[in-house]
Amino acid sequence: MTTITPTISMHDKHGQRQYIYEYALPSVPVSTTSGKLKLDQMPKHGKIDQINISSLSDDFDLSLFDKPTCIYHSINEILAYEEMDNNYERVDVNLQYDNAESPRVDALYARIKNDDAVNATGTVSLKIHVTDLR
Repeated sequence: MTTITPTISMHDKHGQRQYIYEYALPSVPVSTTSGKLKLDQMPKHGKIDQINISSLSDDFDLSLFDKPTCIYHSINEILAYEEMDNNYERVDVNLQYDNAESPRVDALYARIKNDDAVNATGTVSLKIHVTDLR
């Protein structure tokens, strides 16, 4: 598993701490799936408000998980976006989550699947806006 440390900025939104986590995820080759990626420093309990992702691939998927097993279509897959084309932004995610590890840690986990038969993803830029609910 690869641990990815983010750049973090914070601001106060209506009295709640909202953080913007920016991750640079490693490139995923043509027609393959990444290994498990630990998105370090995410709150144990939070709400994803917005997500932005970009890559060089014309067809890629992103899944987020609340524990490191990272099994697709399981109860631990908390978010999945499929068939994205280069850039994707969702501003109204409104998804509450809890880290499911024991003991709980400040992290979520990701996998990227690159379905593009021509282009590797290049470095994948992932920006997640999270309200800390601790």
